[in-house]
Amino acid sequence: MTAREARECVEAVRLPPEGTNSFLSTRGIPIDDYAKHIDEIVIAIMIEKNTLVDELEEVLAIDGIDMIQFGSVDYGLSLRTPREPFRLDDLNDRIQADFDRVNEMAISAGIRPRVETGDAESCQYFLDRGVRDFCIGWDTKTVRQWCMMHGKKLREMLPRR
Repeated sequence: MTAREARECVEAVRLPPEGTNSFLSTRGIPIDDYAKHIDEIVIAIMIEKNTLVDELEEVLAIDGIDMIQFGSVDYGLSLRTPREPFRLDDLNDRIQADFDRVNEMAISAGIRPRVETGDAESCQYFLDRGVRDFCIGWDTKTVRQWCMMHGKKLREMLPRR
């Protein structure tokens, strides 16, 4: 993604005259309510490519972006050299430094960064740096853990053959 594409994303969400979104009566929402809902949408941009990090100042200046989220794994992949051996662990220091820099720049620009973490304890690092929006856990991981826990309990309850 580039800054131009980020601007196009915002325009695709917003209604005229700021954007290009339109109303379809098949959505089942009265037009007045629809316009209100669109005006209240939070627009978040995933920062997953080195090209977007390179253009971050321009991205953060786009009117209408409310939030960003740094995608460290995809960002790491964007740094690789094609057809060369790749180990994400070799890039951890650079990825973390860029992650911190992206969040810092967003906060300075008045854009809220959102961070995904595996648990509440790991949020402290980001809280200390001014981040206030989090996703704790991932849907597929949460469902898997629930199924594994309850499946194990059920297996223990079932008679052995």
